[in-house]
Amino acid sequence: MNRLAKLEEALAYPEAFFAVFNSLKDLPSAEVREIAREFTKRSARSKADALNRIWARHFDLMTAVAKAKSVDGRSAA
Repeated sequence: MNRLAKLEEALAYPEAFFAVFNSLKDLPSAEVREIAREFTKRSARSKADALNRIWARHFDLMTAVAKAKSVDGRSAA
């Protein structure tokens, strides 16, 4: 399984995602940037930018899940 697929599969599981994310740090810049482009649908200028974009997508998803759980189906109205 390639790393992009592993990232997608681990998105909902913070510990698993963190392990896959850390493994990206050992890859060449071009490969990390390509993974980030596929994962986030946006291109990155550097390896650091690519890693930040990947982490931001994960963080946004985890934030949305937490907000949905806190509302628990209730309306603000």
